[in-house]
Amino acid sequence: FTKIRKLNSLLLPTQAFTRHLFENSSDTTIDGAKFPLLSLETLLVYLFLHFYHHNFCGAHRMELIDSLVGGKDVNWKKVRNTIEKFNLQTLVYPGIFFLRKYYRTPFPKKFIKAIKTPVLPRVVSQVILRILSPFDSGDRAYEGAKRFVFLFLLSPSSIFKKIRIILHKDTRAYFFPTIKSLLLSFFTKAS
Repeated sequence: FTKIRKLNSLLLPTQAFTRHLFENSSDTTIDGAKFPLLSLETLLVYLFLHFYHHNFCGAHRMELIDSLVGGKDVNWKKVRNTIEKFNLQTLVYPGIFFLRKYYRTPFPKKFIKAIKTPVLPRVVSQVILRILSPFDSGDRAYEGAKRFVFLFLLSPSSIFKKIRIILHKDTRAYFFPTIKSLLLSFFTKAS
């Protein structure tokens, strides 16, 4: 979140994850220029987070993940270890469901079962899958509201921390105008 920075504390600590990204890359030379590329397993985790960040929208995001899973020899233990190390289960789990539904991405059942995801995010994943399409996106207010709801429901933080942050004055100052904008947008489209 850029406008409500307080909400960022419900997400993973970015410094440790950023360090992990750099530690799990290697240089590749293309036309004499060196480029750092993430390992396949780290790239998959990063792409799942990117898909989450975009409210599980974007066929191109799903196609990229699907092509990496289907076309490569993935070390699923490394993927799972990274997800668990940074407590990303709740953010990755819905993406797996979308890919299985729309692309029939061949995730190993053993991998999916091994991701220890609490009950609420599992239920939220099922609801998201039924009411949202990854092929549709809304205006800025709508997408901001979705991101807020997803963060509240899928953050691995405790419910007490979530409520404390939602009730914080900075969050309230932004949240209510966003809801107003969302409702105005909804009623304008409906009429």
